Amino acid sequence: MSKRTSQTTGLPKNFLIVVVIALIVIGGALYYTLSGTVAGQEKIIKIGLIAPLTGPLSYGGNDMKQGALLAVEEINSQGVLR
Repeated sequence: MSKRTSQTTGLPKNFLIVVVIALIVIGGALYYTLSGTVAGQEKIIKIGLIAPLTGPLSYGGNDMKQGALLAVEEINSQGVLR
């Protein structure tokens, strides 16, 4: 009687899991970028701001908010993103 040892494929199981997850992420990114707007349709760009608007640091957060609003108004008035 001879003992048989199981042979592996050479690729660790974790590697295959990482490849599958990477393909899913890449597929999602491609879908997101390729499913853009139709020609002639306006595209909306959302801008987020993380700033303390309440509490002891709110003075700085409100200044950041006002600065962001001024920047949006300035960019829109120049017509750069039309």
